[in-house]
Amino acid sequence: MNHGLTVELSLQAPREVRHSLEARYAGSIERSLLDDVTLLASEMVTNAVQHSGRPDGDLLTFESSVVDGVLRVEITDEGRGVPRLEPRAIAPPSGLGYLEILSDRWSSHLNHSFHVWFEIDVASRMTVYRRVVAA
Repeated sequence: MNHGLTVELSLQAPREVRHSLEARYAGSIERSLLDDVTLLASEMVTNAVQHSGRPDGDLLTFESSVVDGVLRVEITDEGRGVPRLEPRAIAPPSGLGYLEILSDRWSSHLNHSFHVWFEIDVASRMTVYRRVVAA
């Protein structure tokens, strides 16, 4: 099932996305996984607010879904984007560094608008849990 939200670019946008994720997934996914998802989504929205080059009030689209055991979150803005997003630092992590550390996959692309997404592999049962892989 897909869950979407359109918010205005503003300093409040990250909070609106976090609240939307909490409302959508609280009680249905493990708390630590929800904390990771809200952190990553908040970092992506904050990057859009700070670096998209778009004015306050411009629209940003947020979508989340769980399909075939994969939780996916995507943020889309009408900003200029960059050819390839890369974390500034992993230790200590920058916002994109958290994407590198906490997600199973993430990327970005520019196609009439700028898209940044991440995926986390989860079990596809009633309660969604992060899959733990033994080292």
